[in-house]
Amino acid sequence: MCRDNLIQYLIRHNHLWSYDSTKASQLPDSILIEQALLHSDTDGLLLLFNCFEKGNIRAVWESKIVPHQRYHKLNIYLGTFFFRIPDIYSFLQQRTCEYPRLERLKLLAAKDEAGTP
Repeated sequence: MCRDNLIQYLIRHNHLWSYDSTKASQLPDSILIEQALLHSDTDGLLLLFNCFEKGNIRAVWESKIVPHQRYHKLNIYLGTFFFRIPDIYSFLQQRTCEYPRLERLKLLAAKDEAGTP
């Protein structure tokens, strides 16, 4: 029920614009969490935290949003007010890259050079 409310909120506010809204209920939790973190206002974030466990939300935040430097202000906001991280600037400095996709491509290329399939 709560998940459905979050999906309806995200659709109503056009946060799932790149997904088929008729199949939104089939989206994985990680995508719903990521889209809510990236695009929602405070009401949407409160709905998100009522629907999912804080640990799951934080895991998605750390893996999908924190590495992107372009979300620096958002990460400060989320880390300070929702995850209560005491030294958010140090936390982000350790985990942020300027080009996280490039870093992943480098890792994949290094695996290929090592002869892994």
